[in-house]
Amino acid sequence: MNDRDSKIVVSKASKTVKELLRTHDMKETVHLVIIDPETGRAKYKYEAEGDPLPPILPPPPSPGDDEPFNKEWVLKQIRLAVGDAVIILRSESQQMEKRIEQKFDAKIDQVANELRSEMKENNEELRSEMKENNEELRSEMKENNKEIRSEMNANKEELQSEIKKVRSENKKENEKLRSEMKEGFEKSEKQNKETNKKLDMLLELIKKDKK
Repeated sequence: MNDRDSKIVVSKASKTVKELLRTHDMKETVHLVIIDPETGRAKYKYEAEGDPLPPILPPPPSPGDDEPFNKEWVLKQIRLAVGDAVIILRSESQQMEKRIEQKFDAKIDQVANELRSEMKENNEELRSEMKENNEELRSEMKENNKEIRSEMNANKEELQSEIKKVRSENKKENEKLRSEMKEGFEKSEKQNKETNKKLDMLLELIKKDKK
């Protein structure tokens, strides 16, 4: 890597952030500068994460030549738009549940792998000690087995605690998602009512103009 490649390109990082902000609700999670007091070497850490922004629904097309522009046509377009929004919300809900499930499975696999690794290391230490002195290790094995059982019980309790924690987080995220979906439905219903009210007023004005 030459000097040119090793330099920080500020515009490149700024461009990446701008592109992400167009598609995701990004929030800063890590912004840290560490300077070694002995060498003066600086280390800069920056992280951000966010969920995808809700899609923007395009406006409905204008009526065709064989379809009049009236209240029925507007209501039809509103129903179609609301139906599309419901489909999108359901799709996002399914994707969210899938991500939560994957996160839950990954967490369980991680804890299980750590437990297996610790047990494997303990077994290797026991075999090495047994080769050195069988007589001495018979006594030590009893104590080690007790410690292993105690550690396994502790790890089992820790695993159960982690599982409960992940399930609790999963439940909270699901409740939050349901609340957001309910709020979206209520907002759409409110907008529909307001739109209907305005359309009724327009129709009344049209009737008066015809008279």
